Amino acid sequence: PAVAETLTVKITSETEDTGTPFSATTPVAPSSNVGDGTLTVLKTSYDTKTEDWTILSLGQDMAMGTSYFRVTGSVSGLQSQNYFMTDMMTGESVSYTSDNNEVSFKIENGSVAFSVGDTITFSTSAGTIVGETVTLTETDVNTGIFTSSIALNEAGTPNAADGILDVQSGDLITVFYEDVSGDWGDAEQVRSTALYAATVIKGSTLLADTVWTEDNSPYLVTGDVTVSANTTLTIMPGVTVLFLANTDDTVGGQAPYDSELIIKGSLNVAGTESKGVTLTSSNREPTTGDWGGIRVERGTASISYTTLEYSAYGINLYNIQNGKTFTLNNSELSNNGTGIKSSDSYYGVFNVSNNTIRDNSSYAVHSDNNHANWTIDNNVISGNGQLMSFNWEISVSLTDNEIRNNQGSVLTYLIQDDFVFTGNTVTENTGYGLELNLTYTHGEWDTDSIIIEDNVIDNNGYYGVYINSYSSADPMINRNKVRNNSGYGVYLNTSENNTQPSIHDNEITGNDNIGLYVSGKAVPSIVGNTINNNGSGIYVNYDDVNGNGDFALTDNLITNNQGYGISVNGYAKPVVSNNDIVGNTGYALENHTSFAIDAKNNWWGVDDSAEINAGTNPQALSFIYDGNNDG
Repeated sequence: PAVAETLTVKITSETEDTGTPFSATTPVAPSSNVGDGTLTVLKTSYDTKTEDWTILSLGQDMAMGTSYFRVTGSVSGLQSQNYFMTDMMTGESVSYTSDNNEVSFKIENGSVAFSVGDTITFSTSAGTIVGETVTLTETDVNTGIFTSSIALNEAGTPNAADGILDVQSGDLITVFYEDVSGDWGDAEQVRSTALYAATVIKGSTLLADTVWTEDNSPYLVTGDVTVSANTTLTIMPGVTVLFLANTDDTVGGQAPYDSELIIKGSLNVAGTESKGVTLTSSNREPTTGDWGGIRVERGTASISYTTLEYSAYGINLYNIQNGKTFTLNNSELSNNGTGIKSSDSYYGVFNVSNNTIRDNSSYAVHSDNNHANWTIDNNVISGNGQLMSFNWEISVSLTDNEIRNNQGSVLTYLIQDDFVFTGNTVTENTGYGLELNLTYTHGEWDTDSIIIEDNVIDNNGYYGVYINSYSSADPMINRNKVRNNSGYGVYLNTSENNTQPSIHDNEITGNDNIGLYVSGKAVPSIVGNTINNNGSGIYVNYDDVNGNGDFALTDNLITNNQGYGISVNGYAKPVVSNNDIVGNTGYALENHTSFAIDAKNNWWGVDDSAEINAGTNPQALSFIYDGNNDG
């Protein structure tokens, strides 16, 4: 009609909406089910209807390698897509969202897989929305633009239907319009949302010292905020910083379409135990990569008691040189693309202590061509898509960390000064427990020391400890528990310089391959270890024809290994004494060298001792492999 029209909408906020929440019942699986997996309802929303849901198992899809289900709602009807419960690439459980966003859920396997005909049922209930009614008026005839206004109240107790929208800073405001005919003649609900923030920070460069306070929190950042050189941004306790998801009004920085903090001066995030700081996405249902991250570029940063989540790259340290520092303590980095990434930071000093670094899609820590000094202690590092990588560093110290359930390995490549790995628990990672490659040792890059002591390294997907070193440093591998790893327990090869590793008082048990493997130009001291129930016991090989291969292999318990107890190769000449060498499936001792091996004063077990005593010595013994066995 040739008049300006009106329409009526409902508006509410998280403070105003005191209505009945949208909800779901506890899922029920009948006793007749074969499978014993579980269904968890993850999300209901404004789209949730009051209805019953039936999840029916259709069995296994051989091509996808996973169970799949038919999903039906009593109101929403048969859904257009079946639910395949695991990702065919990763094997991990994935979630399912119904066609019109009525409900999201996840099914996880139990001890018995689902069979055709198994069912799980649950019900959802639509909530009631409490808000204010507003009439909007078209700006002119046929403009299609409707406007109105409503007063806001930031006071305490909300009051419904009083014409004032009750709101608190940080609330999500939602407007509902019930369109009776929609674009296709069917009734539909149209919604729009906005975030109400106390302080909006557009993309800008800070030229003077700036403080973000709890009173002005939350801060909504809509573009890159750059802290210029010789300037400090301080974020005080209790502050929440929301980065407007997938938005960058500067279209710049490392992530041109995501907002970032770029630090060329100094950043001080000063959370406390009682009042932390949160840096996160503005989305109520955030995903990794909603915002960029913190890029410290030639600057310094100190971050305490802070949660940093859902960014693209976490914390990126670039070109932090000549004693400049980065400190992260008592904080959590989660659901980012990477936890911490660093490059080109010559003689930077980085301290990462007492943090949780979890569920990041790529590396927990990745440092490449960095030449920095790292101290990483007392952290929990779990569930990350890749573990840790250090490449061309001055020093690396990892102490008293819990490192579990990550993809990949703790990988270190080239250390100039010291490598320290002590007191860590490294378990159930898919790669090596520890992989140390020191394969360039000219001049100053000859590593000064290698200390691997008092760690628990078990149930990893490959070797427990792998060391390939050209360095002249003498590895100290003492008092570790290296257990149940899928490859070797401890693998040590030093190939360019003669070294004297100390391998004392370790428990090396249950590893699928050789328990202790030492080769190259290493002349080790192997004393006081328990080498039990591995694929084989101890393999030693010394390959320097001009060197002295004498060393002590004493006071060890070498028992119940599936292959040999001890295999001696190359030019190695160990003195094998005061060991218990008992119950190994293969030879107790194999001598593949041209030397006579001194193996006096060992305990060989009851049966092998009886064989010694039954004959006239010297004699060929069935449990010893030497020249007498080699035709």
